[in-house]
Amino acid sequence: MGTWGHGNFDDDTPAEHLWALTDRLVKEVSTAMADPKKIEPDEYWGCAVPSNVEILNVIARQKWNGTALPSAAVAEQWKRDYLAQSIRRSHSP
Repeated sequence: MGTWGHGNFDDDTPAEHLWALTDRLVKEVSTAMADPKKIEPDEYWGCAVPSNVEILNVIARQKWNGTALPSAAVAEQWKRDYLAQSIRRSHSP
């Protein structure tokens, strides 16, 4: 396909690079969300998951070519699971 515009991501190589970056962020969130203990507020992924989601959100708003973004349904499930874990953690002794 080559180049189709003047933007930074309007070319095959940078679009593929963007796909690799967003794919990594999605995989990291998916992996962390699969283990509720990993997303407890005092754990690394408890902080990194919302950061990754925010980065994905910023990228999604740009509407760049080459992104590997989760569906809205997946993002909503992440939100429900993350908030549920936060609530459980705040109510535990």
